[in-house]
Amino acid sequence: MVLRATGQFTDIAVIGIPDQQWGGAVVACYPADGPVPDFGIVRQMVDNRLAAFKRPKHYVAVADWPRNSQGKLNRTQLAASVNARGT
Repeated sequence: MVLRATGQFTDIAVIGIPDQQWGGAVVACYPADGPVPDFGIVRQMVDNRLAAFKRPKHYVAVADWPRNSQGKLNRTQLAASVNARGT
């Protein structure tokens, strides 16, 4: 809800990926074909409203959003795709 409230994303999905230092990292994915977010605004709102461990460590533009047959986002495939990129 906090990331959507920034008004900087047309769509957003938050996932977790493995992280060597912390065990897991929060990643915010947004559409690559949308407008480029102003990350200064995003970080200011996120820093004021979320605890440090809940804040995204990475923001990733995603071209192809994996969806199931009902059109719902497949978070497992999205996480695998982002993790394969080496974010």
